[in-house]
Amino acid sequence: MSKQIGLFLGVITGVVMLILLAFGACAKFLYEVNNEVYLPGLIDKEYYSSEPGRDSVKYRKYMYEDTKELREKLEYHEKLMPVTDNATEYIASFFENFGDWAESEGFYSEYNLDKSCIDYGDYFYIENVEIHGGNTGLKDRYRTYDVYYFDIQSMTLYYLHIDI
Repeated sequence: MSKQIGLFLGVITGVVMLILLAFGACAKFLYEVNNEVYLPGLIDKEYYSSEPGRDSVKYRKYMYEDTKELREKLEYHEKLMPVTDNATEYIASFFENFGDWAESEGFYSEYNLDKSCIDYGDYFYIENVEIHGGNTGLKDRYRTYDVYYFDIQSMTLYYLHIDI
């Protein structure tokens, strides 16, 4: 009888451990997907997106407290790069493209990212999936992208996402 109880408890313990491991792996995946650019000191955030069932258009704004830890994280971030003279026009082209989509999706009044904010001392990361073919009339670089732009003056990280 005690062997059966021990076996039963062992099986239950094994099942619980498998569930916890699966949950942990799922939580880690969701954390990495939603926090590709993690920064410390988040104060506030705003989200705007297209209606479900339409093209995927998302605008997020994260406001941070100006701390030494945050500035160090920016300086040594594995993805965010400092804005250079060569990058300003490239970054601005995504701001303009996204502004057009924000207007068509009905949240242009919330989209307050102006290309005049692009300057030295800021940081950015652009993940761009160039897709060839199709008849959308869009330039390939603007069909699927994620733009992270950290404005050092306002201590704000802007996230732009398009998947058309």
